[in-house]
Amino acid sequence: MSESLYRLLDQSSSGAGGASPRYRSSPELSSPHQRHQNHLPRRRPSWTFSAFSTPWSSSPRWRWTYLGALLLTIAFVTGVTKLIIYILNPDKEPKTWQYFCTSQDEFPHALADSLPPVNVFVGVFSYDASYERRQLIRSTYGTHTLPRDARTGAPLAHVQLKFILGRPQKQNARKVALEAETYNDMVVLDMEENMNEGKTYEYFRWASENATVPILQSQDSSHSSVGASLTSKKTVIGWKKADYVVKADDDAFIVLSELERHLRVSPRTNTYWGYLIREWFMAGECYALSHDLVRYIATSPDVVHYTHGKEDKKVAQWMNMHPNVSSLNWVSERCWIYDGPKTGTAYSHGYLFPDYVDKLKRIAAQEASQDAGGAIVGAGGHFPSGSSVHGKVPEPPRSAEWRQKHSASTVSKWQEPYVVPVPGMTIEEEIEALVEGGGRWDGFWTHSAKPHSAAPEEDAAQVRARRYLNRPHGGTVVVHFLKKSEWFLETTLALLGTDALWRF
Repeated sequence: MSESLYRLLDQSSSGAGGASPRYRSSPELSSPHQRHQNHLPRRRPSWTFSAFSTPWSSSPRWRWTYLGALLLTIAFVTGVTKLIIYILNPDKEPKTWQYFCTSQDEFPHALADSLPPVNVFVGVFSYDASYERRQLIRSTYGTHTLPRDARTGAPLAHVQLKFILGRPQKQNARKVALEAETYNDMVVLDMEENMNEGKTYEYFRWASENATVPILQSQDSSHSSVGASLTSKKTVIGWKKADYVVKADDDAFIVLSELERHLRVSPRTNTYWGYLIREWFMAGECYALSHDLVRYIATSPDVVHYTHGKEDKKVAQWMNMHPNVSSLNWVSERCWIYDGPKTGTAYSHGYLFPDYVDKLKRIAAQEASQDAGGAIVGAGGHFPSGSSVHGKVPEPPRSAEWRQKHSASTVSKWQEPYVVPVPGMTIEEEIEALVEGGGRWDGFWTHSAKPHSAAPEEDAAQVRARRYLNRPHGGTVVVHFLKKSEWFLETTLALLGTDALWRF
């Protein structure tokens, strides 16, 4: 074929206007199928975006359209997620702790005094590197808040405290072994360290067989008893299963004697005790289960499948899976469990004593007599029909002004850092300023009539007797969220005082 004929064929395939050919057939020999493919228009490459399963055009306009749709979808999902979290969050406003304290029943001191002590095993969750916090607990409430013999004042042995750890890391293994051998108060579970991935389940599984208190016998006496005094030399002649097993966090200060008395007046079986949140679950800083419920957790073929997740909510889920769920006793304590005054949480207020709660109750009774209107409306909960709920004080849906009044604290402010009332205070004055109601120097922080360092008219023993309404018991059970060691020591001084701590 001549060169002119090739030129003519090229022009006819390029169309009018003499433009360059868009599709050019190959002059090489090929099969009929290949020749057919050579004459088909070639499609531009496309990409599929997996989130929408649609072609991702190389056109800038389409790229921005899909990108905008993606961003809008992400924003929508994020917004819905945050809304759900906000709705389910029980801590989005300060708790009306004054209402809880004035509305719940008086603690039955006479009944507690008439009953024998109960055996309590307290497991404080810890981890290998947290040696400093364990020492802090040992030297404070682990020693100084144990129940004591009414006659001798000696500590009793029916409340046992142990630290619960997972397997230590290799670099800490020997330190943990030495510490455990020294203090004999550590339990190392055969599992990786964690908080919400099964540790609580493994703890209760271990506790179902091993949570015990010693039966002691004096070397100079044939008499033996559970929880006997630790003053003279004792011999352990046996072990008894604990009536209650407690799970606690290491940022909680627990007054063990008060905890034992609260459990003493609770039902011995089917009991789930703690700070009830939204009629749903007991807060994780400190809750207790009667031994039969611990045994149920350890042996249930169903519970084992629901061990991962927020551990305090998981325990409530296990309780609701109980075969006799309607017979459970949910025992709630919302007055004497709270967060420390410097924590700034929804549960935070000053250190609380019975005399101030008594004052609040008198004020509430006076206001109620003046305003008889407004029946209390219960806030529906998650309790199975027929469940017994002790100490449940549902918070009524009142006005914002009412909620602000009943959540007010003389010490802390919601979501604001704590500020000392006046500069230059002594440690003793700082501790007193953290007491709800103002402490011994109430008024000196805001009035200049007297110097703030004026000596108190009462000594420490008189102050304690007045604050506890001349009873040896009846105050704070747990102070939580003490993330700093200084907060822990402040709580120790506020609740126990130097008379209980100093040897001389």
